[in-house]
Amino acid sequence: MLTLWMVLTCMVLFTIVVPIAGFMADRGQRRVTATVVVCAIAAATSIPMFLAFQTRSLVACWLLQAASLALSGYAMGLLPAICSAIYPAGVRISGFNLGYNLGECRRLVGGGWLLADVRADASKLYTPIYSAAAAAAKFARQA
Repeated sequence: MLTLWMVLTCMVLFTIVVPIAGFMADRGQRRVTATVVVCAIAAATSIPMFLAFQTRSLVACWLLQAASLALSGYAMGLLPAICSAIYPAGVRISGFNLGYNLGECRRLVGGGWLLADVRADASKLYTPIYSAAAAAAKFARQA
């Protein structure tokens, strides 16, 4: 039961950090620089974290998990601001909708629940492919 509360408190920390990072990204924080800093901190602390996990101290594991999820939450809070700056709104929404609808059609046409349970959901592959194609087509029209 204690480990459940450890995970839950760390997830609460994660859910607090995500909107804070998003708010800071909207207020002018350099998004890509902040993401690089978060990744550098995660890389620099990865080996010390693994070494600390070997101590088998419950408090150390709890604090390390909290630190890892806080870093992940900060990166996840910055991600929507970074991704929305990459493509115009029309390209973003059309790419997402096509990938989602193709995935649903695949299930209706014969995929069913058995195929979804046996294989990974292939509809997630369509979204980045279609987004890249739609962006290329839009930029080709503008040129």
